[in-house]
Amino acid sequence: MEQGPPLQQPAIDYYGAWVQGLFDQGFYPGVYCSFLLAAQLMAIDARPIVWTYKIAYPKKAYRDPLPTPDPSNSGYYGASIWQFAQGCSIQVQDSGSALRTFAPVDFDSAGTTDPSVNIFAS
Repeated sequence: MEQGPPLQQPAIDYYGAWVQGLFDQGFYPGVYCSFLLAAQLMAIDARPIVWTYKIAYPKKAYRDPLPTPDPSNSGYYGASIWQFAQGCSIQVQDSGSALRTFAPVDFDSAGTTDPSVNIFAS
């Protein structure tokens, strides 16, 4: 849901039907949305895993150790995954001591190694 709040009624109806439709087919949904929209979506149906975006880190070249902020600090406490940077690059030292740059990349951080494990936590 790459739009900002507030959600209009057609988007509310779509989200509710989409979540229910996935559950009806035996799937467990996850929703990608702005941290500003997450609470409104969860008020409609709180079953999906939440992946928020809130760009809080600068667009720059990152090296190890890469940042791994806690998704609950994304602006929505219930987030399992957080996209915190966009359009960055990763610099890696190769075996010949050359610095290689990979770009553009977006950075995400998850609260678990596999965020889908949250569906089995209860």
